[in-house]
Amino acid sequence: MKSDRREVTLACHAKVNLVLRVLGLRPDGYHEIDSLLQSIDLADLLTLRPEGEGHTLTVEGFPVPLDNSNLCLRAAEVLERYLSRPIAVHVHLHKRIPVAGGLGGGSADAAGVLVALNDLLEAGLSESQLMQLGAQVGSDVPPMIVGGTVLVGGRGERCRRLEPIRPLEMVIAQPKVGLATAEVYHWWDEQGSTSSVSAEEAAHRLGRPDQALPTEAMRNDLEPPVLARVAEAANLKERMLRLGASHVMLCGSGSAVAGFFADQASARRAAQVLSEELPFAKHCRTSACGVEFEPETRAT
Repeated sequence: MKSDRREVTLACHAKVNLVLRVLGLRPDGYHEIDSLLQSIDLADLLTLRPEGEGHTLTVEGFPVPLDNSNLCLRAAEVLERYLSRPIAVHVHLHKRIPVAGGLGGGSADAAGVLVALNDLLEAGLSESQLMQLGAQVGSDVPPMIVGGTVLVGGRGERCRRLEPIRPLEMVIAQPKVGLATAEVYHWWDEQGSTSSVSAEEAAHRLGRPDQALPTEAMRNDLEPPVLARVAEAANLKERMLRLGASHVMLCGSGSAVAGFFADQASARRAAQVLSEELPFAKHCRTSACGVEFEPETRAT
């Protein structure tokens, strides 16, 4: 990396799975999924600058590991191996997406590192190449690179960007307990079932704002086994419904839930109430992208 290149800053957006169908366990140990992933305006901020030797990381906000288990550092390592050249970079992460909630924050940050380094290094990698590298870091990284409204298959590596759906007003809230993805999928192995409406069909219905929100199509197959075991998540869903949400569903494989509201005012009121009761609650809206540069910092 050239020592005179300046830093870049990106917003790395969280996601909700508006549909998450689990189709079964694959021979490689991963689960085959059919999912509709939607970026939201809750985002971590990631700043990268050429500095020192190797890859270093500092964090503010929600605490995360600082060793090589952190997906930011793993993403830098994957790119370094691919380019066959050393990369010296310092990453500062302002962590605003809660962890272990199923919101894809770690994957979003890894996607941000790949996108930012591609820009800083002038590596010229295509989105498809970045997605292939992202799949080596984690299953959720490729769709976070694509961002917006994404149809996801395989274990997460097959992604197709769709036309944006209608704007959605939602509240994202998380109880004190966090969940590990592998454990949640193990619970599905024990007692899970697969919902009937495909992610693509749900996307079609969500793309028609003249019709009611298709709540019957917005299903997460991981939700029943989680709610059966995690009282905090089940109670939070009921609380959201009492606060006026038209639909509430588990976010991905984590303990956070998304409640969908008819308008911005009702969503903000519910977020305010829940923020006084829980570690995290925020009014959010859909976003058109997964990773975006702060305009004045983009290197190319």
